[in-house]
Amino acid sequence: MKVERTQEGGLKKQEWFFIITSDLSGHKINVSVRDYFSLKRESKRHAFKTCESYEQSRWYKTGPDRVSKENVPLPQDVLDEVKKRLVAGITFNVSID
Repeated sequence: MKVERTQEGGLKKQEWFFIITSDLSGHKINVSVRDYFSLKRESKRHAFKTCESYEQSRWYKTGPDRVSKENVPLPQDVLDEVKKRLVAGITFNVSID
């Protein structure tokens, strides 16, 4: 699931990508951050460039633009949106034959 937030008139953007899994019993749903990107651009005519990132598949990479999973910003409104979309996506297909 992808959640985006834009700022400063579309010149800055943050993107979070979440993985949704459940335990084997189906009693617990786990939501975790897969990737995070903080992007910016000079004007709307320019492409976005990465300022900060966290990628679960590349956790071993380091550099000035890399953040650890513990330092990925998770604003409450982003978590609320994930929860709302997750709940809205639940469907019941019960058929009696």
